Amino acid sequence: MDDRLETERPQEGGQGAPPAAEQPPQAEASAAPQTKKAQFLQVLKFTGFSISAGVIQLVADGILCDWTGWLPWWPAYLISVLLSVLWNFTFNRKFTFRAANNVPVAMTLVALYYCAFIPLSVFGGDAIAARLPASMGLLVTFMMMVVNFVTEFFWDKFVVFNDRVTQKIVRLFSKKQAARTQEAEREQPPAEE
Repeated sequence: MDDRLETERPQEGGQGAPPAAEQPPQAEASAAPQTKKAQFLQVLKFTGFSISAGVIQLVADGILCDWTGWLPWWPAYLISVLLSVLWNFTFNRKFTFRAANNVPVAMTLVALYYCAFIPLSVFGGDAIAARLPASMGLLVTFMMMVVNFVTEFFWDKFVVFNDRVTQKIVRLFSKKQAARTQEAEREQPPAEE
């Protein structure tokens, strides 16, 4: 293991460890297992923010597709899901998971989830919507939202806002960057004096 990482990370209960009040919320959550009550509250918060994001998605989808007919189902769905993702990520990171981990890494992980989910839900939802009356687009959107809710909760909880996972990713890329830097330094000709 990298000696530098060991010196930067204080041992629990050892000298140099900041008091619990000064530690970021994510550090507290990953240090001890959550109680059943804390897990239940986390699910409730995630559900509440997901419902608010769902309202944003349904209203945007309704405006763009069902109520005005401006767009077919799939582009309206795509725009509405992107709006809800921005809302949901922001509030769940801050209030549900209280993640103090690397925000760019977390955003990238959410983007990876949606790179898989959006094509599947767009093509699957479009196939379902094609078999239903045109006025049933919101029903298809709602079905996709339920699938999204369940799968995203587990992705967020165990990958995106899991400090151990994000730290492993950061260390992996830090090692690769350090290796590239060393290789570049070896390839540079010595400076002339």
